[in-house]
Amino acid sequence: MNKLSTNTANLKTLMKKTEHNKFWVFLQSRYAQKRKRSGTL
Repeated sequence: MNKLSTNTANLKTLMKKTEHNKFWVFLQSRYAQKRKRSGTL
């Protein structure tokens, strides 16, 4: 396997993980806001 294609594959995997993490953080922050608003923490 040539190195360039390996790096490209790794980069794609990394980007997917980053997207997933951003989404997860977004979900958690929204959930935290909802709980604050309803007064239960």
